Amino acid sequence: MNAILYGRFSTDKQDMQRQDHMLDLYCQTRGLTILDRIYDPDVSGSVPMSEREGGRRLLASLTADLAVVTSEQDRIGRDTIDQIQTIRRIWEAGATPHFAAEGGPIERTPENEMFMEFGASRAQYERNKIRQRITSKMTSKRAAGELCGTVPYGFNSVPTGATTAKGKSVFRLEDNPEEQKWILHMQQLRAAGWGYHSIAKDLNSRNIPTKRGKGEIMNLRVSSSSSSSLRFTTGRWQAGNVSKVLNNKTVTAWIASRTTAAAA
Repeated sequence: MNAILYGRFSTDKQDMQRQDHMLDLYCQTRGLTILDRIYDPDVSGSVPMSEREGGRRLLASLTADLAVVTSEQDRIGRDTIDQIQTIRRIWEAGATPHFAAEGGPIERTPENEMFMEFGASRAQYERNKIRQRITSKMTSKRAAGELCGTVPYGFNSVPTGATTAKGKSVFRLEDNPEEQKWILHMQQLRAAGWGYHSIAKDLNSRNIPTKRGKGEIMNLRVSSSSSSSLRFTTGRWQAGNVSKVLNNKTVTAWIASRTTAAAA
């Protein structure tokens, strides 16, 4: 049987090396011939499969008697409805999903469909619990006057001169007008019904850099069929980048404040 490998990871602190090695070994032991490797780096599981660059390619590649191999079911996504719909599309195409770390192929049977739906619900529950923990931590940090995590798109960080109880410098955010102009552009396209993937394509066509695109290069560890190599990104927009910007709490609060001010 021929196979397409699919991998996704949601942050630049993760890489594909572990997933790639696992999938290679799985295909070797199962006698699967790898036709393609499709990856969605730096993409949250909350982004629908059809709005990911790699996800769209995967869905377009589905054929009968094809093995779609990924490490775990939640690599398909962490939204219950989208994950169920994606796996059903794989089945309906005559293909079979394989979850290398969770037992292998999942043929379409009433029992497997039930277990798949349980797994999809569990993945979303885990995502919601992670969000809850992060929100609680970020709320505490904001109350203490600390910058929460990385500087969001649309803002710059400025040292206040103060330090936390642990001796860390405290930063505040100031507006970045140039980036905020593109936030409003993204919001307008989203309101007009554009998907995250289409918005990313529009930004790339205009040569608008991401936050990371300003001189910083992130490397992603991937493996070819024969050896490991490095692939470099250049700060181009992807569906996940757009989603993170438009759903960032600082950004949404800024947009809401503009809306309130305009209404007044």
